[in-house]
Amino acid sequence: MTYPDSSAIDTAANGRGPGTLLLPKLEGGQPQQILAQLTQLITGVQKITEAMEKVGGARTALRQAWPAGAASDGAAEKLKAVLDAFQTILTLVGTLQTETTHAATTLTQAQTAYRTVVGATNPTVRSLLAHPHGQTVARALARSVTASLTATVEAHKAQLDTIGLVRIAQVTTQLLTVADQLRTLLSKQD
Repeated sequence: MTYPDSSAIDTAANGRGPGTLLLPKLEGGQPQQILAQLTQLITGVQKITEAMEKVGGARTALRQAWPAGAASDGAAEKLKAVLDAFQTILTLVGTLQTETTHAATTLTQAQTAYRTVVGATNPTVRSLLAHPHGQTVARALARSVTASLTATVEAHKAQLDTIGLVRIAQVTTQLLTVADQLRTLLSKQD
């Protein structure tokens, strides 16, 4: 992803323009990479879904082959608990998918805002700086644009922090809890 030249705005803002203050925050973000990771996750979820279908079929076959008794009931309950855990994992991964998509969209919006505003404003500031009577206006425009973009990028950063630090962290914690419960359940010898 390329970003427009911001040198005139940066110069007019005394070295504190969007290219120096904001671009370093945006350059490393790669929404496409986030979405590629999400695609890999969904592939894994499809495998879990296939496994769930097999476990569900095994539960039905177990009941048909071994319809009564405490051991049969225990095995059926264990299979049901495994299915429930997998279903919880699928639900949590769906939530993770939604939040990850929101993160990629938010990052894209911040990057687009930067490219649009800087791309449109930098040539104007450059022209104003070229004329002695336009330099004051160029500085005011550069500061105004930088302040506006800073507010926009910070708002998007706050959204990303909420998505990442709160929502995705909660889902990850819940996934780890369910995975631990599933591990414990599957390691029990009945």
